[in-house]
Amino acid sequence: MITDNGLATGDYASWPHHTIVLLLTASFFGGCVGSTCGGIKALRYLVLYKQSRQELHQLAHPRALLSIRIGESVVTDRVLRSVWSFFFLYMIFTVFFIWLLNLLGYDLLTSYATVAACINNMGLGFGETASTFGTLKEPAKYLMCAAMIMGRLEIYPILILFSRVFWRA
Repeated sequence: MITDNGLATGDYASWPHHTIVLLLTASFFGGCVGSTCGGIKALRYLVLYKQSRQELHQLAHPRALLSIRIGESVVTDRVLRSVWSFFFLYMIFTVFFIWLLNLLGYDLLTSYATVAACINNMGLGFGETASTFGTLKEPAKYLMCAAMIMGRLEIYPILILFSRVFWRA
């Protein structure tokens, strides 16, 4: 599931639900920068981890001047804000799509699995979409197409395209 190739080698739908949920959650951890894997890229998680660790050190030593480094490069505040913003938007859109599928009558596990499969561009659903996404209602298919596009383009280009600021210039 984390490789995002859309293929299953076994009957994963018969596995215990908690195992499937764990694997679906792991699909949010994407590949390396420049990879075609879906999900949130590993570098972003590294930045989030280092920033959280730095925050703990800053609370313990309020007067210390600390910086976050990835390799030899210092991570700027602008990059930190961008990573946190992307992470927030990714989670908000994920929850939003899950909620919309619930409103369309799908159970929570099917909604979570379907949204995870689509926004992470993974291709493997669970519940009603374990064998095929063809069973989805038409509105759900359109929603999941939007989730796929947002996941593949990493949200910001879509938001910019629909913003007034972009079209005024």
